[in-house]
Amino acid sequence: MPGISGFALKMVAILTMLTDHMGAGLFPSQTWMRMVGRLAFPIFAFMIVEGFFHTRNVRRYALRLGAAALISEIPFDFFRSGQVFALEHQNTCFTLLIGLMSIYFLGRFCSPAPNPKPDNTLSAHSPHDRRGAQCAPSPPTQPASAPSDPAPSATASPAPQHQPGTTPPKSASSLSSQWLVQMIIILTGMMIAEFLYTDYGGFGVAMIIMFYYFRKKTKPLIICLVLINLVYGALSLAYGYAPIQALAGAAAVPIYFYSGEKGRPAKYLFYIFYPGHLAALAAIAYIFNIGG
Repeated sequence: MPGISGFALKMVAILTMLTDHMGAGLFPSQTWMRMVGRLAFPIFAFMIVEGFFHTRNVRRYALRLGAAALISEIPFDFFRSGQVFALEHQNTCFTLLIGLMSIYFLGRFCSPAPNPKPDNTLSAHSPHDRRGAQCAPSPPTQPASAPSDPAPSATASPAPQHQPGTTPPKSASSLSSQWLVQMIIILTGMMIAEFLYTDYGGFGVAMIIMFYYFRKKTKPLIICLVLINLVYGALSLAYGYAPIQALAGAAAVPIYFYSGEKGRPAKYLFYIFYPGHLAALAAIAYIFNIGG
């Protein structure tokens, strides 16, 4: 059965985001628009992880996101508060950027995320491979010619041999230190997002990391996506807010049908549309005096 391409998935995210922002800025009484908009961020978070695994240069990917975050901040602030610059809330691109950098550093420290076959343009043993391939041991080098070893004595125990291309077993202390480093990276990313008051904050970063760990593991990914949003919705209700974020679990449907294909090329679509639609909505709200 044909699935949904990356381009189609981006369009679903963009259209639901536009619906959400129109509801927030122009039609605040239309709650259904905000409900539809809950699908947008999980899809964007999912696509950040896919982009991370498919990009040829993660640093340029991060620079594009960073540039979009800076360019979008003025229209984002004006759209939200009517001010040209406001520090109390930062746009979604900052959250996506922090999430991207978090999974980049997790990859550098050999997180147990799936390690797909390296691109033809990227060496599997490159020390800069952001997907953790640098952690795989290189096969032992064999000399061009070696003298024949004498036959082992009957009492000698053969030394354990490590098969080339396989990962040797790790000690308990090594695994513990690895998990400790990963927890530090995860918590640091979440705290930075909370400190900067980015859209979706630490929760958004955690969702990106969740997609990273469960990539190519469809059932656990879907279950975690639904549960994490149900928990967020319950917490919102406990603090007196509408629990509509719980509906974001519905993003599991288009994500489930993702085919893994790139689809129509649209590399810069989001980077242009995001600040552009915020500026347009902010201008419309200002001209017609909508939202105070």
